[in-house]
Amino acid sequence: MPPWPIEDLEDDVPPAPAAANASPLLERLTVRCHSRQTPMIHRFRCSAPGCDMSWTLPRQSSRVLKHASHECMFIDEQLKQLVGAVIAGKRG
Repeated sequence: MPPWPIEDLEDDVPPAPAAANASPLLERLTVRCHSRQTPMIHRFRCSAPGCDMSWTLPRQSSRVLKHASHECMFIDEQLKQLVGAVIAGKRG
């Protein structure tokens, strides 16, 4: 399935409040947004400036973490290392 066109996504303003059980790391890695064409369609996009990756709701932490650790070419190096440590901790 092709990725959702990034030019159709617009950040939610004001940002939707995080769920009570939301991971602080996932909150840093993603931004809640919606389709400009169909505003009732909500997604999460990668928070790294320049990245066009997005996910449908609910976001799956495994997909977001995999993207942040291995796929995203735009993520801050410190954040990438933090993601790597979280993934390593889940395996160990």
